Amino acid sequence: MRVLMYLCHVFSPHAFVATFGFILGVYMPSIEQLEKLLSLDPLDPFLLYGLAQEHAKAGNTSKAVDLYDQCLAADPAYCYAYYHKAKAFLAAQNPELAIQTIQAGIVAARTHRDHKALGELEALADEI
Repeated sequence: MRVLMYLCHVFSPHAFVATFGFILGVYMPSIEQLEKLLSLDPLDPFLLYGLAQEHAKAGNTSKAVDLYDQCLAADPAYCYAYYHKAKAFLAAQNPELAIQTIQAGIVAARTHRDHKALGELEALADEI
């Protein structure tokens, strides 16, 4: 119970519900549901990232990239947004922008000491 109370405190209520739904595999919000949650907290980086992921899965690359940018503006330490933004550029056959995004992500990951994201961004750069 203490863990749940702590997590409610750390996350916004909307992100908390979405996070534990994703973890448990019970709650897979649609784009419309995420947009409703985002209307309640438009600067929630978790919701922006989740909505970007859904748009990327749906093939809406330009919308996904815009949402990744909004996520990074809300939280520059959200380093996986760089990774997935680069993947979206690669899916859209735009390796130049993917490389620029990866380079910016590597700088951010080093700045914020996100070693896991750093390793994944470097691996992605090696694949290109």
